Amino acid sequence: MNVIKIHFKGEDIELQFGNWFNGQMIKEGFDITNFNPNLYQNPFLLAPFVAYLAACSAKDFDRNAYNEKDFTYWAEEQSPEEITRVLDKF
Repeated sequence: MNVIKIHFKGEDIELQFGNWFNGQMIKEGFDITNFNPNLYQNPFLLAPFVAYLAACSAKDFDRNAYNEKDFTYWAEEQSPEEITRVLDKF
């Protein structure tokens, strides 16, 4: 499992990229066997969604632990390098 920390809403939180995260991505229709974030049809929604799911994974696999929309605001404030760092862990 890959784990990183990000700064989110004034605090450092953990993102976990493990089996639950992968299962949720598949459930949402992503083909994770051939996943290439550069080819994803809507990269503007990809980074916030990946960060959201990975954060929920770190909070006892609870998709209600965070508001998905807040990660869109988070992504708006990040550098391209930070977004790449998150997507590279996936």
